[in-house]
Amino acid sequence: MEILKKIFAPVKATLQFIQNHFKAMLFLLLLFLIFMPTSEESFIPNNLQQIS
Repeated sequence: MEILKKIFAPVKATLQFIQNHFKAMLFLLLLFLIFMPTSEESFIPNNLQQIS
């Protein structure tokens, strides 16, 4: 039985973390979705090559 406890300990820890911090993660997800860039154009960086 101890072997099973050791095997599933990471799964239990992950689920416990999600359960304890669910509201904070939901809040961060909402912030990310609100402030995520939504432009249709792809970002093209400026060409900074020096002309000599």
